[in-house]
Amino acid sequence: MDLKTDQFHILADLTAERLNLAMKGEDIALAQALEDAGIVEPSDEFTPVLLHRTNGFFEQRWMAPLVDATCALKDKLFATAVVARTNWKLKRSSMADILGDLAARPSDIKLPHDGVQRLAVLMRALNSAFAFDRTRNQCLAYSYSLVWMARRQGIPASLVIGVRTKPFFSHAWVEYGNEVINDDEKLREKLSTIAVA
Repeated sequence: MDLKTDQFHILADLTAERLNLAMKGEDIALAQALEDAGIVEPSDEFTPVLLHRTNGFFEQRWMAPLVDATCALKDKLFATAVVARTNWKLKRSSMADILGDLAARPSDIKLPHDGVQRLAVLMRALNSAFAFDRTRNQCLAYSYSLVWMARRQGIPASLVIGVRTKPFFSHAWVEYGNEVINDDEKLREKLSTIAVA
């Protein structure tokens, strides 16, 4: 995945073992073909490719999470403004910009003791405001909005993006303290994680 150009490559019918041989310089023809295609660049370092086995993923449309929490009007107004900001941001930004925007507000601060409850209030507010979402990628828009809101309140939530191939599928969700907050708790087993911000 190339975050600078918002492109990705799927290497069909290529084993991890053969790719590792090319990256180590033992399969020169394949290494040259990958370099010519712009998929890899020459490097003195080598990190072996490891396959991540997934348990599959169920096909369904994305839905906002059900939350048992109440929120104030000010929370709903804040969420509505964030949804409008997210609509603008996702239409005008690359994935690198989106991840960089979140990196500008670090997630490595201490976990507050009431973080899960505060996230539930934010999700409730976001659920009521999400009718104004105009993006084509609801899981990314919702997760980005939730992380953006959480970090402004001192809650170190993380945006996680995962993918699967055959057929290609990508999904975004929010984690807090290594727990999935707004989706299926076993997403990391079902998808290969490609980005965390």
